[in-house]
Formats: sequence, C-alpha cells, structure tokens
Amino acid sequence: MSEQLNNGIENNGLFDEWNKLASERLDKFKENAAQELMEREMNAELTKVEDLKTAIEAGEKGIAGGEMEIPFKDGSIHNVFLIVLKGYPFKTLQSDITLVNTNDISGAEYGATKQTGENLRNDPSLWIRKKDEVEGLGKSASAVFSASYYDTEVGVPKYMGGYCSYGFDHVRPNTVVDVIKGDGNTLPAKDFMNPEFGYTVENKHETPPTTLKELADVGHSMWTMFNEVIVNRYDETGNPQKPDYILARGKEGMNGLAIRHAEYHNVPLICIMPECYKEIKDEDEVEWDSEWDDFDEEEES
Repeated sequence: MSEQLNNGIENNGLFDEWNKLASERLDKFKENAAQELMEREMNAELTKVEDLKTAIEAGEKGIAGGEMEIPFKDGSIHNVFLIVLKGYPFKTLQSDITLVNTNDISGAEYGATKQTGENLRNDPSLWIRKKDEVEGLGKSASAVFSASYYDTEVGVPKYMGGYCSYGFDHVRPNTVVDVIKGDGNTLPAKDFMNPEFGYTVENKHETPPTTLKELADVGHSMWTMFNEVIVNRYDETGNPQKPDYILARGKEGMNGLAIRHAEYHNVPLICIMPECYKEIKDEDEVEWDSEWDDFDEEEES
C-alpha cells in the first residue's frame, strides 16, 4: 500500500513536470507564431524603396527625388539619391542612431555613456560588421537593435525621422523578437534574443498589438510617443540587417550625418516633411494598470 502511495506521489511529480514542459512548449509555439505573423505583416506593409522610385518616375503627387551632388564646407562632394516626401503615404521601420537606445552602450549604470552610438555616428561601417567581427557581443556591443514602426496614414509623431535614422523596408525571417506599444526599456547590451511576444511567464499581462495600424497610433502609447520593435541584428549566418535607406525629418534632414551614412551604405536619403502630414499628438488617454508591474505591493513589502 505504501509502495503504491509513493508511486502515486512520484507519478504526480512527473505529471507536474510534464504539464510544465507542455505549457512551456505551448508558450514557445505561440511566440513563434506571433513572430511569423508580425514579420509577414511588416513585409506586406512596409514601403519599399523601389516603389518610391517608381512613384517619382511616374510623377505622382507628394513625392520628388533623384540623384544629388551635395557640396560640404570642406570642399568635398557627396552623391546620394534624395527622396523628399510631401504627403506621399509612407510606412517605415526606423532605428534612430541619434537617440539613446540599443545603439548606445552604458557603463556601470544604464545611460551612463553613449559610446557605441557615438562610434556608429562617426563610423557607419560598425553597423555592417558580421557577428564574428564584433568584440564584446552582449556586453559592450548589442546583438539586437531597437526600432519603431510608423505609418503616415495614421499620422506623423515627433520622433519619426529625426536627424538620422536607419530605415528598413523589410525584415528577415526569425529576427523580430518583440513588439511593444510604448517604451520596451530594452537594455543596450544584449545577446541574441528569442521571441518574447507576451507569452513568457514574466510578461503574460502583455500581448502584441493585433495590427500594425494599432502599433503606429503612438498618441495612445504607454509612457512615450513611440513604439518599440526589437530586432535581432544578425541572422542565423551572422550577417547584420543592413539599412535600406536613411530617414531624416524636415529640412534639417539634409545634414552631414544623414548624407554621409546614406552615401556610405549606398542607399537613398529620404527626407519626410512633417508639415505635409497629419500630426500625431499625445492624447494621454492610457492609464497605468497595476498588472503591468513586475511585482505586487505585497512582494515588495
């Protein structure tokens, strides 16, 4: 009798372990499915560079562009393909290299330095180094980068474009690892990430936006006027995600930093004129939900 009881206890333990494993596998399945759906939707919606060039050739309204020779004060001449958006619809995934984000590396404290971001601004070749060419990956250098998705049909927020953003008209398979409508608070130095679309044990309260249009509505985002899309910088072979264009905002977009990076990567420089689009204002309608906390008051005390 006691032997049967002990076997029952052991079997219950195995059953619990099996349930835990099954739950983890289900969570992983959900995360991978969410990743695939998000990547598929992005690739269908993001504006392609070739489509912009076709629109220019066709003389469509709200867009102009062509090859430009731009003189610098030092006498040097820089050649870029310039695209100016004045009302033409545009959907972008951008990573602003002039902001403190996952392109920047902190020291002992988060945000203590901007070493990597500054180095990238001075040397655009840092972005396209292969994984095996980067030192201190996950410590002094990041294997992920932070981007934001914007859609001019929803509106243009104040963070769209900036002085120099790396823009992408596609994402590669198995590289989008999280999507947050607000500030994801991504640490600057991270190693390769697995998908985390709200199905992990720690973040069950958070689910990815159902559509990109909802994601782009940053006027109703949590905390700040932007969203965060976290992308693995390298694919399975260690090759980095290269920019498809450089995006900058307004007349200030014609600056030396943006021009140099567009010329180096041999991609167009896109200047978006915000006054030609609907502005997204912070509606401040999102209230804090206690379930978003990582801990409750009882655990804290």
